[in-house]
Formats: sequence, structure tokens, C-alpha cells
Amino acid sequence: LAIFLLFCAAAFFCVVLKNASQNSMSYAVYPMFACLFVSYPLINEIFIYNGASINVCVGYLLTGIAMLIMNHTFELSGKKRIKFLIFCALICFFLMSLYESFILVYVLCVCIVLVLKNLYAAKETPFKATITEILFYAAPLAVGIAAEFVFGKAVIAVFGLSGGYAANTLILPEHFSVSTIISALYTIFRRCVLSGIGYFPVFIFAACLLISAAQCIVICIKRKNISYILFYAGIYLSLFALGLIKFGDMKYRTSQTFALFTSFTIILVLQYFLTLFSHRGAKYARYATVVLCGLLVFYQAADLSRHFSDDYQRWEEERNVLINVGNQIAAGEYSHDKPVIFIGEYTLSDEIMQNKFLRSDDEKYKLLKKLWTGMGGNLDNTDFNETYVLGLAQNENGSVITWAVDGFEECNTELLNIYRYLGYSFKQGSYERYLEVAKMSEELPSYPESGFISELDDCIVVNFGSGKK
Repeated sequence: LAIFLLFCAAAFFCVVLKNASQNSMSYAVYPMFACLFVSYPLINEIFIYNGASINVCVGYLLTGIAMLIMNHTFELSGKKRIKFLIFCALICFFLMSLYESFILVYVLCVCIVLVLKNLYAAKETPFKATITEILFYAAPLAVGIAAEFVFGKAVIAVFGLSGGYAANTLILPEHFSVSTIISALYTIFRRCVLSGIGYFPVFIFAACLLISAAQCIVICIKRKNISYILFYAGIYLSLFALGLIKFGDMKYRTSQTFALFTSFTIILVLQYFLTLFSHRGAKYARYATVVLCGLLVFYQAADLSRHFSDDYQRWEEERNVLINVGNQIAAGEYSHDKPVIFIGEYTLSDEIMQNKFLRSDDEKYKLLKKLWTGMGGNLDNTDFNETYVLGLAQNENGSVITWAVDGFEECNTELLNIYRYLGYSFKQGSYERYLEVAKMSEELPSYPESGFISELDDCIVVNFGSGKK
């Protein structure tokens, strides 16, 4: 369902691009945009992050619909215009409820539409009129954000609810200073540029950053219109705002803007070369340009499939481990009225690790470390693993078992959810007791050694190990 919705969203975005450019772009551009968008490999971070894929794909679809509504609203006046603006505000309200990061997707779409509108307009739009148009697009978004905030507070107050771990986690660092801002910028630079040395989706994104900067400069010089600086500033803000707000804690699973940005940047390049080779004698040059973009789509799709394949192999390995452990607990002579407390970090097999991490002797890692150290950063991560030292992806790195042991700072809650999915039911221990027992992980035998399951006076302890290799 999520994939179908993603395809529908791509189709809606193509219509948005067609309307914004007044149907002036080549027809080859639109299917290429759709293919680039749905195959952008960073989407693996969303689909692997279970439960978020539907939200994200619905969010993309609603954003495309919102853009079409807003473009149509320009042609209306009076009560009809107000009705459409209210409807668009409701969509923005729903977007906020789905995934807050879609505020930035909306901002990016507005900037893309404004770039295309001005590029293909019969005459340049005055700067004052541009500001008015920006405010017009911003109005339903502002109303939607305010409505979602008020509605959320009201629901919490009426039903006496409390925020979860993520909601209660502070974004700001304990000691705010200029150095924390610089550190955040360095971290964003590493994740959004340097990580491209080993992570293909980020490589594409970093390349598109350079290309889009060149596009902005060329367009501004050629058109002599500073409005484009404003549009591209909005584009870059939509890409990095969340990372800046969270002081460098930038998650790829919340970077929904990346797929739209890279696809848009590439089709602008494609449109440029198709226009450049529009004369009859350059027919094969046009074909070659389209083929090159097609190869990029193919490579993106192959990389995306590899991530899904790696995640499936990881799940199969860890599922078998959990079933094995579950069977041993069930068959053992343990007091089953006691809570079972899982501790330690499971070590994935070499076959899995080599697909997800850079080794300490990998040339890519050495280059990345050299660049990062030169900027005052530190990539040493041997406390986690002595051989596989750096994972460039986020949601598919490492072991799900390890994460689920104390995910969201709770005692095995997520791991026990997985066990229930597999057909097992174990009594949960307290987080305080978990913290006490976890200190024993280095002393106890670890899976699959004999004795990795031990029974204490008040609980059964299962030790998955140290996580090092």
C-alpha cells in the first residue's frame, strides 16, 4: 500500500511540475522525475523504520494535492478562494499529525513551484509580488501548524495524556554556545556530504547540492532577478532546518525533502540539455542524455534493492536467534512466573556486517576519517566494534535485538513486542532491575555460549553479549 501511495504521489508531483512550468518542459522530464523520486535509495530508511512508511507516503501524496489546490486557488476569488485555503490548511494540519518533517516538504515544494513559475513566466515577477505569493503559500501552513498544536494540547489536557520518550526528550544541548552550533554544522556536513564517500544516497544528494548551487548562480546572473536567491535559500532551509533545530541530530528517516530535491535538481539538468540539443542534428545527443538519466535510475533502484535485501537477511538471522533463545527459555527448567530480562548486545554475522559497515582498513573509511579529523571531528568507534567501525546508513545499521533490549529507555519493551509477534510471551521486568543486571553482561556467558541464560532469585537473565567483534 505504501509503495502504491508513493507512486501516486510521484504522479501528483509530476502534475505540479507541469502546471508550474506552464507545460513548457519536455515530456521526457516528467516520467524521469517520477522514476528518480520513487527509486531514490534513502527511502530505505523509511521503509525499514517499520510503521512510518504509510505515514510518509500519505504525506507525500497530500503535499502534492496541497500544491495543486494552492495553484488552483490563485485563479479563484472571494468565498471560493477562502474555502480552498481552509481545505489546504486542513491538509497541512493532517501533514503535521502524520510526520512533522512534512512542514519542510511543503516548504520545498513551494520553492520548487516558485522557481519553475518564474523560469517559464512570460515576464519576470516583481519582487514585491513574489513576497506576496510566498505569504499566500505560507498562510495555510501556518494555520495548519497552529491548529495541530492547539488540538494536540487540548487532547492531552482532556484525556490526561502524557508525552512518550521521544516527546519528552529535550532537543537543545545542556550547554548552549557557539561551539555547539559549529559542532552541529560539522555533524550535518558529515552526514549530508562526507558520508557520500560510502553511502550512495548521500553521494547523490551531495552532488545535487553542488549542481543546485551552480543552477542558482547561473539563473540569477542570466535573469538578473534576486528572487531566485530567496527561492533557493528556502530550498536549502527545507533540507537542513531539522538538523539545525536538533543541533546536528539529523535522521535520514526524517529527511523526506532529499528525494524531491535530488529529483528536481536532476530534471532541471535534463531539461537544460534537452533544450540545448533541441535542433535536429543533435537527436542522438538527446537520446544519450535521457539514457544517462535512465542509468542513474537503474543504479538507484539497484542500490535500494540491495538495502532491502540486506535488511531481510538481517531479520532472518535475528529472527532465528530470537526463536532459538525463546525455545530454550520455554524448554528449560526455569521458574516461568519470574520476569525475563534481556541484556547485552547481539553481534551480527560477518556476512551482514560487511554490507552495512566500513571496516577499519577500508580506503573509504580512511579517507572519511582523514577529512573528518581535519575538521576537528572524531570517527573512532572501536568501543562499538573493533573491525566494523562505521555504519553510514542509520536505521539498518547494527542489530535490532541490541536496539530493542533497551529501546526508548525501557526494559525490553520493544524486544518483548517482537517476541509476541513470533508467538512467545514473557513477563517483563522493571527498568531499575534491568540497569542493575545489565552491569553483569561482561561477567556472564553470552549467546550462543553455554549458560547465556541464567536464573537469579527474582528474574531470568538472557545475555546477548558485548556486541564487539
